[in-house]
Amino acid sequence: MAKKNTDPSTSGATADREQVDGVSRLLVLVKMRRILDAFTPARPELSASEISVAAGLPASTTTRFIRNLEYDGLLERVGDRYRIGLAVVRWAGTALRGRDLVDIAGPVLTWLRDETGESVQLCVREGRFAVIINAASSFHSVARQMRIGEVNYLHAGATGKIFLAFDPGAMTALGTGPLEAFTSRTITDHEKLLASVAEVRAQGYAVTAEERNDGAVGISAPVFDAARRLAGSIGISGPTSRMTPAMVEAQVPLVVEAGRRLSESLGTGSIASIIQ
Repeated sequence: MAKKNTDPSTSGATADREQVDGVSRLLVLVKMRRILDAFTPARPELSASEISVAAGLPASTTTRFIRNLEYDGLLERVGDRYRIGLAVVRWAGTALRGRDLVDIAGPVLTWLRDETGESVQLCVREGRFAVIINAASSFHSVARQMRIGEVNYLHAGATGKIFLAFDPGAMTALGTGPLEAFTSRTITDHEKLLASVAEVRAQGYAVTAEERNDGAVGISAPVFDAARRLAGSIGISGPTSRMTPAMVEAQVPLVVEAGRRLSESLGTGSIASIIQ
């Protein structure tokens, strides 16, 4: 964990630098992270000036970093704009293969897809985003197709509500700033969001309609690890034409059951005592 350096014997440029396990945090990595974090699901491609503003870095510094990141494959140039490079995708694949949750989730995702007929996603939280790490696509011709690596904001949709309800760090990561509206039904008022999250926590699952995408309904449930901490969120998504209130009511127990199965596979006992 990073903390401020308070050693009075330290002087010079490193005096106020954060410490990571006893060594000074590398500012070059901090700046690199800020540049990469400038890219979001809503803005996957940015110009150099947009990156500079979003990262809060001088234009000259941004240009120097962009050129180096592009050279090493961490950024990719598209005309006069940039996007995340394929090197990052390769590392993401390696990271996912090392996660027990991904390894054990396949059969449960397939079961839930076959039982509900809808596309299934398994997500973990990365900062203020929910990231899809495994998925099973619906066989319906009209369906919400899930893409591994896709990221979504926490405040919009059933998946994000699970993290806000059961992950203590999620609400902090979301912050108190403006909430972006993706549809007319996205909750952008913090007080209303808190009320919605409280309801999710009380019932143990989340159901949302058209908060992130018009014409789509989502149902999600929590997945807990052996330490009884939230490990992820599993859920389904489908079109409003098929996900009627009666269908949603029938599918909620299946999604909750999928969350229970994954939790037990991770070593969690009964999750009933966790969801209270």
